[in-house]
Amino acid sequence: MATKLKKKGVRWAYTFPELKRAIESQHREKSLREIARSLSVSHGVIQRILQGIEPKAFYIRNRLLLPTTIPTPVCPLHGVVHEKRCPGAEPKPRKPAKSARRKRLIYDEHWRSLFAKMASRKH
Repeated sequence: MATKLKKKGVRWAYTFPELKRAIESQHREKSLREIARSLSVSHGVIQRILQGIEPKAFYIRNRLLLPTTIPTPVCPLHGVVHEKRCPGAEPKPRKPAKSARRKRLIYDEHWRSLFAKMASRKH
């Protein structure tokens, strides 16, 4: 049994410059409020787009059929975005092994007992 597929329209704007050009061409015939109502955003958003300010909020970008932006951290050492860890960065600090922690504890207790003995001799 075949199912009917809903026909989806093709995106009319993929990038911000294309969106801006499309809004400018619509603005010749319609007011900003009419354009905003047809795109289901506020007319302030349309004004900012015409001024060249790209919307950052994901819900506005979705309504305008723009790709969502994802913030990615820039490497402070190289000034670029790495795909993986920065090759020049030092390795992650690791918790010392259990045997090393035990050795340190024994070492510290040894010195504590020595200082306790020295303190008791002075009095």
